[in-house]
Amino acid sequence: MIVTDLPTLDPPADQTVLDLVGKLAERLLDRADRPDAPAAVSVLAAHGVWTLGAPEAAGGGGADASTTASALAILGASWPALALAAAHANAAAVAVAAVCGAGSELRNLHEHGRPIVVVDAALGTAIAEPLGERTQVVVPRTDATGAADLLVLFADGVAFVRAAEVTFSSPARICGLHGSFAMSARTVLTQRHRGGSPDLAAEVRVRLIRGITAVAAGIATAASGHAGRYADERVQFGGPLSAIATVQIALAEQRRVAATALTGAAGCAGPERDVAAVLASALDGAADAATSAIQILGGYGYLRDYPVEELFRDALSLRAAANAVCRNLGPGEPR
Repeated sequence: MIVTDLPTLDPPADQTVLDLVGKLAERLLDRADRPDAPAAVSVLAAHGVWTLGAPEAAGGGGADASTTASALAILGASWPALALAAAHANAAAVAVAAVCGAGSELRNLHEHGRPIVVVDAALGTAIAEPLGERTQVVVPRTDATGAADLLVLFADGVAFVRAAEVTFSSPARICGLHGSFAMSARTVLTQRHRGGSPDLAAEVRVRLIRGITAVAAGIATAASGHAGRYADERVQFGGPLSAIATVQIALAEQRRVAATALTGAAGCAGPERDVAAVLASALDGAADAATSAIQILGGYGYLRDYPVEELFRDALSLRAAANAVCRNLGPGEPR
């Protein structure tokens, strides 16, 4: 069972789009019978969901901020690793269009769901070292559904590198984000890879931060939904668990965390530092909501038969994947 009962945003999201995303999530992403991640991405791309939040001018769906955040949250509630990959794709599209034009690279991103990872040399998620007229880029960690194209952000612009020009390490084991692979990467840039402007790099950076915030909102929403359903059905002391005051308080806090994260993903604007502070809070909130859900389920919360155990691991891995952004933009590393 996938829980996608999201908080209402102002302005509201396009419900027709969310219904489509929800149906695809129910059909494709349920944890009991998930396909392999590339197959799921192909279906999402075929339905225009994969990059629905990317601007129409960059070949995307052009969905507004509320609809984009809500759609990514639905995917995050269903399959966080896939939602994280979609957040990267939605953010990267504007830069791919600027560097490559409306050619095959952009079509591969939108129509075929080719994975792409945004890394940031300005924030330390990528390390750039000059090699004469070239630049070596080392990425300590990427989280993608497979070997991916790279979009490297710099202070003065961006660089797009095809997956064939990137050397990836063997995947490392992580506790959550099933379907993604934590890998290091290495590539060498020349001037032909470079393009864009400081404003473009900043736009991609903010888009990615908001997208990851929406994924965190989805994890918190799913944890709250599963805990609430269990509390309503579980009889304790002659009545449902949800009738107990401490459980009511815990469920209310889970819903508050999810709503705050989703509102931030849809509406946070302004300096990058402020957007990153919203992300740091959302990452901590998702981990707290999943922890609280496990506590409500008691011993069942630790069993893999129940989704909250996986959501907890996903929340921790999402926080690990994004903490460098939060740390280097100033709000501090999430807990």
